Amino acid sequence: MLVTQSMDYKLLYWDDAEIPFWFFDSHLWSESFSLDNQWLLNVALFIPAGLVLTWVFGKATRVVISLLALSMAIEFIQRVFYLGAADPADIIANSIGSIVGVACLVPIRRA
Repeated sequence: MLVTQSMDYKLLYWDDAEIPFWFFDSHLWSESFSLDNQWLLNVALFIPAGLVLTWVFGKATRVVISLLALSMAIEFIQRVFYLGAADPADIIANSIGSIVGVACLVPIRRA
C-alpha cells in the first residue's frame, strides 16, 4: 500500500514498519539538479571533510565511501524524524564535495 505524506514522499508500509522510499521517487530526482546556493553549499560543506579525513587516514576510497555513508545517514535521519528536508540531491552534492576534497589532497600526498 502506497501512502503519500504531507511532504509528498512516498512511504511503503511493510509488516507494519514504515520504510521511506523517498530516495527512489522520480519526481524528487527530476528537480534535484538545479545548481542553486543550497546545492553549492552542500558541495562546499563536504570538501573540508574530504581533505581532513584523507590527510588523517590516507585512504581516499575509504574516505569517499565513509562520507557517502554519512551523507546517506544524515538524509535518512532527516526523513525518519522529520528534521529538515530530506533530499536525494543532498547526497549527490555531499558526495561531489567529498570527492573534490579528496582529489585536492591526493596529488599532494603522493608528492
